[in-house]
Amino acid sequence: SYILGIEGEIVGVVGFGVGGLFLLLIPFLDRRTARGEPSHLFTWIGIAIIVYMIVLTYLGYTVSPTK
Repeated sequence: SYILGIEGEIVGVVGFGVGGLFLLLIPFLDRRTARGEPSHLFTWIGIAIIVYMIVLTYLGYTVSPTK
């Protein structure tokens, strides 16, 4: 199956890689938290990445590849 002209498996793998890299870099990118200010943008982006990873892991585990 294709997503925007790209094979779906590649989209999933690249999404996990970019998401993991972003989660790794948050302490360096989020300077507001170092000053003691809340950073809602990075919080919501982090939550979205974690939900993406959980949903795709579940789908990859449960969906039959022969459909």
